[in-house]
Amino acid sequence: MNRGALEPQFYSELLKGLSLRAKDIPSRDDREKWSELREIFTGKFLEKSQAEWEKIFVGTDSCVTPLVPLTTDDNRPIAHLSASPSLPVQNPKVEMLQPGTGTEDVLWEWIGWRSGKEYQTDGRGSVTSTKSAKL
Repeated sequence: MNRGALEPQFYSELLKGLSLRAKDIPSRDDREKWSELREIFTGKFLEKSQAEWEKIFVGTDSCVTPLVPLTTDDNRPIAHLSASPSLPVQNPKVEMLQPGTGTEDVLWEWIGWRSGKEYQTDGRGSVTSTKSAKL
């Protein structure tokens, strides 16, 4: 799980999800106590599976989100705040791109380069300029 509850209201939600009370743990404002806090949080997160934590934190503004690999087998909805003014984000199953996919189109559209003239590729997705600097 990734956690980044920096603002007080998010930190409060994090503690609530972990069943901790601020008065029972070291102050997060005391840098000398950060290693102690890290141990407490690590211990708490090790008490449950990732799936269990996801159920606890889903729908909260706790700045806690699961770390999952981006594969075509495990696409998930993009996390959003419960009070977000944005529209819901659709996350359709996506195909992973292979290195070099779309290179010619992107370089032409963005900077007007043509393969063989301004650049060349090595077949693995790496692009090398065919022009040398004139200093």
